[in-house]
Amino acid sequence: VHAAAASDCMRGASVVSVTNERFAPASNLVLPREPYFDPDAFGTQGKVMDSWESVRHNPLGSDAAVFRLADDVADAERAFDLVEVSTVFHDGNHAKAVAVDVAELDVAADGALPADLHWNELLPRSPLHGHSIHRYAIDNAPRGKHRLVRVRMFPDGGLSRVRLFDSSSSSSSSALSVDFVSQFPSEARSELPIAQPAQLHSADAADEAYPSADSVAEHWRVAMETHNRRQIDVACDLFGGVVEEASNEHYGKARHVISWQPPRGMFDGFESARAHKAGHNEWVRVRLGRATRVRRIELDMRFFVNNNPESVRIEGRCDADKEGVWRTILPDTFVKQYRGNTAIFDVKGDGAVNTIRVVCSPCGGFNRIKVFGDDH
Repeated sequence: VHAAAASDCMRGASVVSVTNERFAPASNLVLPREPYFDPDAFGTQGKVMDSWESVRHNPLGSDAAVFRLADDVADAERAFDLVEVSTVFHDGNHAKAVAVDVAELDVAADGALPADLHWNELLPRSPLHGHSIHRYAIDNAPRGKHRLVRVRMFPDGGLSRVRLFDSSSSSSSSALSVDFVSQFPSEARSELPIAQPAQLHSADAADEAYPSADSVAEHWRVAMETHNRRQIDVACDLFGGVVEEASNEHYGKARHVISWQPPRGMFDGFESARAHKAGHNEWVRVRLGRATRVRRIELDMRFFVNNNPESVRIEGRCDADKEGVWRTILPDTFVKQYRGNTAIFDVKGDGAVNTIRVVCSPCGGFNRIKVFGDDH
């Protein structure tokens, strides 16, 4: 439990509305306990987080959660002059900024926000850092019988907790200690470890070891006896595929995307940190087992429900091309609609390539990439 939980004016608050909570519910923001992290907890939405977390690639520029304060808090005049915002356990998927507003009007009988609602700024838009506790001292905090609180995060991502305090409160049950108040303003990165999933550790040795040249040759021999050339996934590690490089492996190793085994979870694939810059992209470069004129590409995103890329471009090149120019195999293609599924693209490759590059814009991840084609 938080050291000043009894004094937190967000205690007992209820969620009135929220724009997006597909990763984790906004109700977690006001829990009295400190956030916890289970590295092995995954759900159908992705990683289970003890926080409020929205999906990637928010086109609106911000997400908002509105809370109704508990009656014992709202019935007294208060000035929330101390604000604490935690991003603990969000590191790379945290919101880049936060703002907090308050209002004295209450919700309507049906729970709707009043049409004449006016928000008073409490905490202006302020930058955030990952896995940290941010404490703000608010000068001239608006005083009143505040009933509603709006928390906005920019542009999307996660917040672990938001706490509001009135340092002038004289109630014995909610009085803040001098030591606690002295910590405002400040910012500190948490020393708590963020562990990797146990499933990932147990499979590391096998996943990192590429098949031997003899093993690859044998798989090709058997496959060519029983399959058409176009049925062989030339990106697969069994057939000599190798991940050469990736731009950002913050949450998942790119090595996994060419595994012959079905993915086990969101952790079993390539995933970058969140990017909030226009024109940004992340990429994975794969050397194919054999030079191939690409005819079909399969992009498996079965466990990427809320964090698959917004768009994908696939390029190829061949060592025989002295200029080493990347040629477009699949132009920039919107893939959000394929979240939690496999996207299959029939393409007409312009000549054989032995290396491909999967470019994800602006960020995100996928579980597997499969490449099919022929020699000519």
